[in-house]
Amino acid sequence: MKKEIIFKQMDASEAAKQKIEQKCKKIERYGLTAMECHITISSERYLEKADVVVTAKNFRAHGVGSTSDLYASIDQAFQKVEKTVRRFHDKNLRNSRHEQARV
Repeated sequence: MKKEIIFKQMDASEAAKQKIEQKCKKIERYGLTAMECHITISSERYLEKADVVVTAKNFRAHGVGSTSDLYASIDQAFQKVEKTVRRFHDKNLRNSRHEQARV
């Protein structure tokens, strides 16, 4: 998976990068082809915002998390993306099984 991590209006921390790497590995297990992940972390007054976009062949998932804690924002954004990726994966799995049953 190709990853692009952008920190806006804040310093990049190694702990945040490791957290993002963990979350990306969790999404990788769904095995979508040619997957890219763009993560933007920004700070707006008292809010920390995480914006995650996962792009694969014929698929795109977008999640935004915004809380006062950076790591909670990252978790929130990746939960939304993972839910969308899981739905897409399960839908394709059901359709492929249905096609096999017809033959």
